[in-house]
Amino acid sequence: GVGGDLAVINVIPAQSVSSRLVTVTEEEWSRQADLLDQAKAELAQRGIEPQLIGAAGDPAVEIVAAAERTDAGTIVVGRSPRRHLVHGGLASRLVRQAKADVLVVSDTIQT
Repeated sequence: GVGGDLAVINVIPAQSVSSRLVTVTEEEWSRQADLLDQAKAELAQRGIEPQLIGAAGDPAVEIVAAAERTDAGTIVVGRSPRRHLVHGGLASRLVRQAKADVLVVSDTIQT
């Protein structure tokens, strides 16, 4: 059978000023918390209790790091209509950098 744990990560794209200082507004952190809460609620309706991960920085770097920390076998990423604006092809970078398999799905979540 298919089983395992699910982690949901949301990354706020941000330039790090230093290794410890990232420029993110309270509004962005709040929106991230809301998105993660929404994901948790939707998955709970299906009997799934995900691990929630909030991060800020380079999305590919943060996703790869989270995948390695959680020993993920597969990374699932949505194809955003704005993908060309954010870090030049996130899915392509994940495929190159991640040890896990990468599954790209159409982004059907309305925000």
